[in-house]
Amino acid sequence: MTPPKAGAALGAVVRAPRAVLREAERRLARSLTLGAVAHAPGAMLRAPTRFRSIRTKLLLGFGVLLALGALNIGVYYVGARQRQRVFGELREAMDRQTLITRVSNRLEDQKRFVDVALVAAGGEELPMPTADERRRFALSVDSIPKLLDSMLALVPKPAQRDSLLELRGKARTLAVAWKRYYETPAADPGKVLAQIEAEPLAQELLSADLPRIAEAERNRLARARERFVRSDRTSSRVTWFSFVLSALLGGLLAVIISRDVLRAIGALKSGVTKIGAGDLDHRIPILTRDELGDVAATFNDMMARLQQRQQEIEAQRQVSESLLLNILPRQIADELSEKGKVDAKYYADATILFADFVGFTKLSEGLSVDHMVRLLDQVFTEFDYIVRDYRLEKLKTIGDAYLCVGGLTREGSSHPIDAVLAAFAMVHAVEESAAEEGLPLAVRVGIHTGPVAAGVVGIEKFAFDVWGDTVNFASRLEAASEPNRINISSGTYLRVKDFFDCEYRGQIETKEERAFDMYFVTGLHPELHGAGCPPPGFAERYQIYFERPPVSFPPVLQRA
Repeated sequence: MTPPKAGAALGAVVRAPRAVLREAERRLARSLTLGAVAHAPGAMLRAPTRFRSIRTKLLLGFGVLLALGALNIGVYYVGARQRQRVFGELREAMDRQTLITRVSNRLEDQKRFVDVALVAAGGEELPMPTADERRRFALSVDSIPKLLDSMLALVPKPAQRDSLLELRGKARTLAVAWKRYYETPAADPGKVLAQIEAEPLAQELLSADLPRIAEAERNRLARARERFVRSDRTSSRVTWFSFVLSALLGGLLAVIISRDVLRAIGALKSGVTKIGAGDLDHRIPILTRDELGDVAATFNDMMARLQQRQQEIEAQRQVSESLLLNILPRQIADELSEKGKVDAKYYADATILFADFVGFTKLSEGLSVDHMVRLLDQVFTEFDYIVRDYRLEKLKTIGDAYLCVGGLTREGSSHPIDAVLAAFAMVHAVEESAAEEGLPLAVRVGIHTGPVAAGVVGIEKFAFDVWGDTVNFASRLEAASEPNRINISSGTYLRVKDFFDCEYRGQIETKEERAFDMYFVTGLHPELHGAGCPPPGFAERYQIYFERPPVSFPPVLQRA
């Protein structure tokens, strides 16, 4: 189990990038809020002046609707005035038609009255009419010119008044003649003269003048009625057309404004959804140059800055993770990131590799400190590359000893073969360094396969380590090895004998004076030699045993 203080320290290292991210997000949100407040008054002042702003569009739409309403009212008013004027003409024509009919009827009635009076007289002396009778006769006869006067009041055009004036003059002359005839005694010769004067004039009025004017008035009435019907139909059509056109324009304007607004809102909603899902690379398309477009542009700017901060935080996180991976295997580091602690684990099958320089302490006495450190750094750095290439895990270095382990990643059972391959590469790296430096530099390697326990220990400068007899026995194998030789246990031998040629050393005693079977790995199995790196035989057998190709292969082993 991880000690509490060590677990807390590890958790702090893992949680540090998250805390940095949250702090960056808080600062970004605060800066964006302050910037929005600082720019809000200017934006409010600029919004009404921009032609494509939502406020301007709404004001423009409202103005257009008001203009369309005023247009409809104007069209209706003009149509009503037109109908009223035409209806006035129709009513005037109907009144004139009624008046001319009354004149004709009144004239015919008076003509019949006079004719009846002539027949009744028969040349005999009739009593003179009374004053009341003369008054009623005069009122009846004078009503005809008065009716024509009323009709003249309805005729504004001079061309139409001439015929009516002539007719009125004749009616007045006829009225005077009839009144003179009616009031003259029968024995008076003036009565006959009045009759002679009135009769032709009455006949002319009844047979020629009145029918002509009545026909003209009937035609005028028909034309007025036709104009009224046409005007009413035209006015109704124009009114409906204006209403429909206003409705279409208003609807089109509403569709255009709502389309722009809804498209912009839809883009904002979709963009926020994608960004909320973690897609910080997404940018909201700016579909309009209005307030919603400003919101989208501001949001994109915010995302760009947040993405930049996120990249900075991610870079810091990767640095922290790389530092953590230099201390812990990835599986352990992942567990620490998720749980904040590391539980101790038991691995039933793992391979421990110990490598130690031969006589390095005595050799270092003749080297300067910087030369010694540089030499160790050079060799151990090469060892680190080798361990990574063969999917082993470096545990630590102890002085001039190097400890690594395979099988902790649970990626299969090939770790004994991979450890032997890595050991050949390490021996070759030491031989090359010895040749370059001109020093009698050699390394002993011991490898053993068995169960181990693993965990994180320490409070400060914590480390991942393994324990158990497997680790101890690997150390004994290294101590019992020879320079630039790879010494393995019988357990490891059983796992690698199908891939490597091994030399049985017999029972070798350790410092505890206990004897164990040990083997030197001398090279590749004779059946697996061939051209290629790795040789085809080795690659095929590796694929058959572990269902995957070998991760790497040391060229020195191919030449051995």
